[in-house]
Amino acid sequence: MGSRAWWPEWTFFAAVMCTAVSGLGHDAGRDFTNSLGMKMIHIQAGSFTIGSDQGRDYWDEKPSHRVTISRPFFMSETEVTIDQYRQFRPDFEPDARLGGYASGVSWSEAAEFCRWLSSKEGKMYRLPTEAEWEYACRAGTTTPYLSGEKPPVSGQANPWGLRNMHGGVREWCYDWY
Repeated sequence: MGSRAWWPEWTFFAAVMCTAVSGLGHDAGRDFTNSLGMKMIHIQAGSFTIGSDQGRDYWDEKPSHRVTISRPFFMSETEVTIDQYRQFRPDFEPDARLGGYASGVSWSEAAEFCRWLSSKEGKMYRLPTEAEWEYACRAGTTTPYLSGEKPPVSGQANPWGLRNMHGGVREWCYDWY
C-alpha cells in the first residue's frame, strides 16, 4: 500500500466496499457471508471495456480500452454498513444524512478496515481496484448504467447481485478513486 503514500488524507463522503481475493477456501462460484454479516458475491474473471469515449463523461474516463480481469474475486454486495464498520471502530460517528453505510472515511481508514478484516477472517480482503469495481458495476452490460442510459432505481441489484453501484455515496478503490 506504499504506492498510496502521496495520496492526501482527505475525507470524502466515500464508503467502504471490500473485495476478497478468490482461492481463500471458498467454493468457486459460491457467494458467502463473512463473520461481520457481509454478503460476498462471487465475480467471475473476464474482459470488458473500461471507461467511455462519450463527451458527457469525465476526462479521465478516456480513452475507453479493453481490460481483462484474470482471476475471479468476491465483492461485498453493498457498501459496509455502519454496524459492520463499528466492529472495527466502535467510536465511528457517520453522517446520518448518508444512509446506513460506513461513509465519510478516508482512503487510509477504508484500507485499514480491510487489513483488520483480513486478520480477523484469516483471508485477504482489500479495496477493489478501479478495474474490478467498474467490471463488477457493469456486470456484463455495455450501457452507461446497468439500467441503460439513466441511473437505476436506488437499491436495484445489477445482473450479478451487487447493489448501490450507481447511487448513494461513492466507494473507495485501491488504486485510483
